[in-house]
Amino acid sequence: MDPTDARYTESVRPFNGEDRVLLARLDERTRAIHDRLEQFVTKETFRPVMLITYGMMASVALGLLGAVLEKVLR
Repeated sequence: MDPTDARYTESVRPFNGEDRVLLARLDERTRAIHDRLEQFVTKETFRPVMLITYGMMASVALGLLGAVLEKVLR
């Protein structure tokens, strides 16, 4: 690795004005995306759907397990 290589010397220089503006814009966009995602489905509104789905899948799994055990034990 050549210490005079521009890729390495440019990456360690302090932030300049353009970099700070770019970071501020990225921060604003990240916040906007986060706010938009929260509008779709929150954990609180998803919880009832999750409980119903898990309950249905548990009953199907128990039914299949019972059928397999009945076949094996006969």
